[in-house]
Amino acid sequence: MPGSYYAELYGSTWPGVVAEYMKALTKRAKIWVGLASYRLRTGQMLKLNVYEALAHGADGVIEFGGSPPGVESHDRPHHWAALSQAFEFVEKMEHSLSEARIKPLVAPYSMLTVRTRGLLEGVEYTDSFREMFQTFMGIGVPIAVGMPGESGSGIVLTGLEALTLKEAEEIGKLVSENGLGLLAFFQSGLYAATEGNKCVKMPLLTNILGNVYEEPPLLVETARIVTPSHPAVEAFRRAVSQEAYPVGEMRANVKPLSSSILIKTSFPEKALLTANTPGRGRVIHFSWLVTEGTSYLKDEYGKLYKNASLWVLKEPLAYVKSDHFLDLTIRGGGKKVSICLVNIMKGSTLYNPSAARDVEVYLRVPVEQIVSARACRGADVQVEAFGSGVVLKISVVDDVEWVVVNLK
Repeated sequence: MPGSYYAELYGSTWPGVVAEYMKALTKRAKIWVGLASYRLRTGQMLKLNVYEALAHGADGVIEFGGSPPGVESHDRPHHWAALSQAFEFVEKMEHSLSEARIKPLVAPYSMLTVRTRGLLEGVEYTDSFREMFQTFMGIGVPIAVGMPGESGSGIVLTGLEALTLKEAEEIGKLVSENGLGLLAFFQSGLYAATEGNKCVKMPLLTNILGNVYEEPPLLVETARIVTPSHPAVEAFRRAVSQEAYPVGEMRANVKPLSSSILIKTSFPEKALLTANTPGRGRVIHFSWLVTEGTSYLKDEYGKLYKNASLWVLKEPLAYVKSDHFLDLTIRGGGKKVSICLVNIMKGSTLYNPSAARDVEVYLRVPVEQIVSARACRGADVQVEAFGSGVVLKISVVDDVEWVVVNLK
């Protein structure tokens, strides 16, 4: 699958998304992500595509070096040099790449939804999944595709899934009884997949969300925060310059039952963001569908998603604490934790991202359990106690950095 074909549209994280959901659809097959490098303008873009694919579980990368008729080939000599640098680093990190993935936040990707809602109803489920997934990759919250039961801290739903009754029951139990968090977007839990592979409206997560769905509202352009002190919206409130601000157009009309409203529209008054605490878990429900206009392209929404994640997950295993656009993945087990940080393509530095300096990564490991922490590409790493864990202070992340933390 030529992941790089979409890189200039969707950013360097696209091959990582491809690797994630292809691995989720097959448990035995080896997944190789194809990189159509003739579509990329710089060697740096090609390197980031390689790092993203492998960081998110690809078994290999195939680079398409030639150009089809009529397609301009960009920077070919630089591409060969970039490939050499990328694979030299990959070979160095081969042992760490073979370690088991740790999945704090899991996003289920359903082939049943692709068939029922995607093919039969024409819902662009895969594109919406990609946008949601890339949003979290861009804000430094470690996310992976998988089954709900694989999650260590929480689950995120796009809002377009057609859940089976069994899946809904499992999610409900994981949240209310096991204390996992749930980040729900748009119409999460509204559609159900029946045994006959049909998709019907059948609310399955009402008790967990604390909301019921009503008929979709008319277009409303502005909103206001009604609970500014809530941790999920505090940073977002500081980021916006005025009380009323634009919101995404596609929204579900949710009516709170047991949930609390955090953000609502000005007129007519409709809930846009709610928080609920069913049993031992925490739930945030965004009434909108994540789109390019409300995701990683807008910093204020990034702050909202990040802080909502940290509140929902209670004690997240790891996240990028500083304000950098880095994709974080985690591997390891036993006496070692490996953290991979990839500097994603974003904003004015799309083609050649500038180095991220003074990076801070939170890791939920007591400071007394850490023997050492080192960066494999030479960055300085300092370990400082923070809450119930530590903050890893990393001097610089150029295009990629791999930090290995050895434990007692």
